[in-house]
Amino acid sequence: MNLTFLHLTLVHIPILFVPLAVLLLILALLKSNQTLKATSLALFILSGVIVIPAFLLGEEAEESVEHIAAVNKHDIKEHEEAADFALWLTVALGVLAIGQVATEKFKPDSSKHFTIPLIVLGIVSSASLSYTAWEGGKIRHPEAHSQEKSVKEDS
Repeated sequence: MNLTFLHLTLVHIPILFVPLAVLLLILALLKSNQTLKATSLALFILSGVIVIPAFLLGEEAEESVEHIAAVNKHDIKEHEEAADFALWLTVALGVLAIGQVATEKFKPDSSKHFTIPLIVLGIVSSASLSYTAWEGGKIRHPEAHSQEKSVKEDS
């Protein structure tokens, strides 16, 4: 295992956890379920933490692929810029979730004010993470980004 592998592994965690946490938080609201709410907050916090090493390991991943002839440096740059934005959104989401947990512990009546911002920021963060993944896929997965349809003809 190398640092590029670790980068590729870690980046998928927030991509999956953030939208899952949004759905769990919405479900928790609809069902007034504190367990689902706590799970969603934990996933937001975990994503906010994991996104940091995932981002930092991106430089190592870049160095491991930039010398490959088929890799377009423009694609790397686009992915890096998208990742920078997704990083800050996801870290902010984790911090907001920590604020929710702390408020529930010390001022339970005020904690409801965090819910809608968490959902909105979670949706925006999910979109940003998804776009970052899309841009990252262009680096080594051109088949997923091709506009041409592959059709097999029976001969």
